[in-house]
Amino acid sequence: MVIQRVIVRCLFVSGLLLAALAGLGGLPERAEARRAFAPPPRFVFKIEATTPLKDLMPTPPHLPAPPPPFLVQELTLVPEVFFQKPLEPTQDAVQKPQTGFSRFSAQQLKDMERMAHVLAKINHLNKRGTDHFLKVLLKSRPDLEGLPFVMGDACRLNATQAAELRTAVQCVRNSMIERSTHKSVETSTAAEFFWTSFQKYNGRDTDRLGTKPAEVAALAQLLGPEPAEWHKGLVRHLAGIDRADASRALARLALFSFEQDIRSAALAALKNAKSRDITDILVHGLRYPWPAVARQAAQAVVHLERKDLVPKLVEILDEPDPRIPVVRDVDGKKVVTVREVVRLNHHHNCLTCHAPAQVTDENANSRELMESLTGAVPIPGQEISPPSFGYRMTSPDLFIRADITYLRQDFSMMMKVPDAKPWPEMQRYDFLVRTRVLTPEEERTYRELLDKRASKCVSPNQQAALTALRGLTGQDAGPSAAAWRKLLSP
Repeated sequence: MVIQRVIVRCLFVSGLLLAALAGLGGLPERAEARRAFAPPPRFVFKIEATTPLKDLMPTPPHLPAPPPPFLVQELTLVPEVFFQKPLEPTQDAVQKPQTGFSRFSAQQLKDMERMAHVLAKINHLNKRGTDHFLKVLLKSRPDLEGLPFVMGDACRLNATQAAELRTAVQCVRNSMIERSTHKSVETSTAAEFFWTSFQKYNGRDTDRLGTKPAEVAALAQLLGPEPAEWHKGLVRHLAGIDRADASRALARLALFSFEQDIRSAALAALKNAKSRDITDILVHGLRYPWPAVARQAAQAVVHLERKDLVPKLVEILDEPDPRIPVVRDVDGKKVVTVREVVRLNHHHNCLTCHAPAQVTDENANSRELMESLTGAVPIPGQEISPPSFGYRMTSPDLFIRADITYLRQDFSMMMKVPDAKPWPEMQRYDFLVRTRVLTPEEERTYRELLDKRASKCVSPNQQAALTALRGLTGQDAGPSAAAWRKLLSP
């Protein structure tokens, strides 16, 4: 909030200077200076109650059939999920706004209007019931239906939680702003400077953010895709918080980080954690349909000496590879499904994970909206504001609510995107597991591929469980679950 007030004051002063320059002939006319700092643009739509449902749905993307999960060896090749067919920028719209909130070209405003219309249709449908749009969307989109969405109260923060998270997010953003603007960054690493700034801002709060779960949630989300140096500081910070949410965040780093030193540091910090706080995360990792995570989960189980998980490890020896199809009962019908890791481009999928903000004429320019837990949907063809500013330099009709979260990723990382300009070349991707119903053609493809695999092949997850069993017990009964039960029976 402090930073926002400073920004507003700076914009006001800059506006006066520009106006003065215009009067002195420094700018072609006074109207140019006034237009540069006009209020953010608004987009208003009238959606009739009789509008067909299909006209209220986003245009689905055209995607190739995903490859079988056990054939994908790199995270850059896992299937990508989209909320809608990516919007192509209007001709000549690929340019940077010149200054201030509004100085958008007519083409850019047209693109913003197209995206704002999508949000307006979502809000229109949500008037019929909580999360009504998402419920309708999933019925027509099998590519989205299998994602682990949560709705209702499970995806919403109450007023107190939202206020605490807003404060925590602002603290992190303030630290990012200082890290990117302070001269000391030239002689210090970005990560070190961020943590120095964060402790300074954190220390100003008399309630100490460290006593509240919102701090852990904000750090884990905003720092998720940052490099290993940032995560080293995150591990140190979490290690000083004796609370279940901090332990769970450390457990996720131990399982999903791809840097050995981060995993080792997280496991060292978890030595004194209460077992019940992280058991479900460890078991989730052992059954994860990406082999590296299963192996790292097994290493964590051994390092933490979790002998109580021996029965679960034996169970996994009886289970098939989590990446191959299985028959499930869905709504009373037998269907063949497959679990697969998928990725979402963080900038293209705001509306997959969050509900739009409800903006009215009364609150569009209010301090309450500007200080609420919101962010703006990035527009293709227009530069993305840095996360430290919360993607705010746009229209209030493009805001989404961060206090309503339908999807939570397992981990995030930065990936190179070709032909990305004016967006950055390295963009954030969020990874999670989708359970998808196979088409008959896909079932046949899987059968043909699986027939070529050895019928008694030990899956990576079974191998990880076997490694953990050997490490915990100091014994070896081979890959048979029955042999382990006999060996371990009293």
